[in-house]
Amino acid sequence: GGYMTIHITPEPEFSYVSFETNVPHKSYKDLISRVISTFGPKQFVLTFFSSVENSANIGIEDDNCSVPQYADFDVEDIQICRLQGYDLTYALYNRFPS
Repeated sequence: GGYMTIHITPEPEFSYVSFETNVPHKSYKDLISRVISTFGPKQFVLTFFSSVENSANIGIEDDNCSVPQYADFDVEDIQICRLQGYDLTYALYNRFPS
């Protein structure tokens, strides 16, 4: 079985939303796009863990880019770590123009 959870923390200055899932997909780009569309952030962080034997990906369409591109967002920072048994991808996105 898989799960999806959404945590929302409203604050006077800003709100924080966290979305987590382990539901299997071949590509997570459409799912991530729907979450972005639902909450309309000015900035978001994508953290993606993938086991080495898992064929899923985060939706990379361009071989020259290591993270997926999302409409209206620029990638500000990318970190990729290959760990024993899995890969970790981190990306910071800002809505443009910022």
